[in-house]
This record gives sequence, structure tokens and C-alpha cells, in this order.
Amino acid sequence: LVGVGRVSAHSQRYLFYTENGTSFSFAGYRAGTVSTAGSSTVITGSGTTWLANVAIGDRFIETGGASNRITAGNSNTEIQVTSAVNLSAGTAYIIIQAIAQGRPAGLARFDVSSTETLYIVDGVRAYRYDGTDVFRVDASPTSMPTGRILVPFKNYLFNFLADNTGVRWCAINDATSWPAANTQTISRIGDPLRGAVVYGDAIIIFSRSHMWRLLGDVFDPSNPSYVLEEIAVPPSFNFFFSRTPVVHNGVLKF
Repeated sequence: LVGVGRVSAHSQRYLFYTENGTSFSFAGYRAGTVSTAGSSTVITGSGTTWLANVAIGDRFIETGGASNRITAGNSNTEIQVTSAVNLSAGTAYIIIQAIAQGRPAGLARFDVSSTETLYIVDGVRAYRYDGTDVFRVDASPTSMPTGRILVPFKNYLFNFLADNTGVRWCAINDATSWPAANTQTISRIGDPLRGAVVYGDAIIIFSRSHMWRLLGDVFDPSNPSYVLEEIAVPPSFNFFFSRTPVVHNGVLKF
């Protein structure tokens, strides 16, 4: 079980998980080890790649220590935190990456090399959680686009983009590749996309006042066999609660 929640001490959100249904832990990045030169707010990493995976506002926690807000990411092996710490060489740690406030967070499971992986988007960043570590994936070489809604469908991962007007999808069976041509404009800024769910043999997509059906088997722009169809709705209708559509007993509910 995984979810996105807040820490009581502050309002920023983070990814958490439980393996036994009762004890929850925060997921994060923990590659390598850390140390400091005496008591210092500058932390040195060994075997770390912090530039790609860490940002200001994330939380640094040494094993058994307190949460410490990251104030700068200087390099792959150096960060700065709010409060000074004294860490001996080889100290284990975790960095819990922040998930944007005030935005719906999209989560979806999608296999990578036959391993089930969780992807998370929040409109600003994109993450991959492999059950052990959380990695940023919205930069090179993966370059997953930032979005708000994730929908696995027909061996593709569909990412409804942060601008709320279109969707982009990965290469077939490969969420590490996001071809620029794999994109479809659906709506416009004045009528933002708000929800999407697989129903039957299609993805049903909601904007504030419209519905569409995206269906097909091969989503290859060079040889497309998919189609986007608008679904008729009553005039001036507003889907106020379409961010979390569900299929219940074979019926689409929103």
C-alpha cells in the first residue's frame, strides 16, 4: 500500500508506504552514504547522485536522526541543510522528496524490465519508486514529462500533462522512453482536463465540461491505430467531481 501524505510538523507532502498494513514509512532516495567535516550544515555524499534526485525543500534524515530541510543542492555529492549535524564517514541516510502541495498527485503501477514500479507525478516533478528507492525521472536520460494524471493502458503509460490540455505516452512496454511524437492535444486551457480512467476498451477522459474516449491497440503516431472521440454531454454541463472516476460493478461512476 502506498499513498501521498503530510508530515504533522509541516504541510509538505511525501510518498509513504506500508508492507504490513499497520506500520507506515516514508519512501525516498538512499543511495550511497554521507559524512560531514565536524558539525556542519554541509553534507558530503559518497556514491550519491543528488543533482538528479534531490531538490530544495526535500527532507534529509540520517539513520535514527531527525528530519532536516535541504536548503541547497550543490553537486552530486554535496547538499546543505537547515540544522548542523555531525556525521561520521559511512553514515546511512534517506532523502524524502517533496511532492507539490495544492495539486492532485497521480500514481500508477507500470512494469519496468518485468519489475512492478510505481510512478508518481504532481504537475512539477515525476518520480519512480522501485520498492526500495525513489528516483526523479523528469530529467535526462529518462525525461518523463511532468503531468497530473497517470493511466496504464495497452502496455503504454499515459501521462496527462501539467498544462491540462493534452496527453503524452511512453514507448510500448518502456516507461523509460517518452518519444516526442507520442502526444495528443485533447482540450484547451479554458476547459482543463480533470480526470481519466480505463473503462472497457478505452480511456475515458474528463475536462470541466466535456468527455472523450481514447481507444485503440497500437499508439504509434507513425502508424496510428487509435482514435480520440468526443462523448456527447448535456449543454453547459460541469464535471465538478471528475478527478477521481471509478469503475464499480461494471459501471463508470464520477
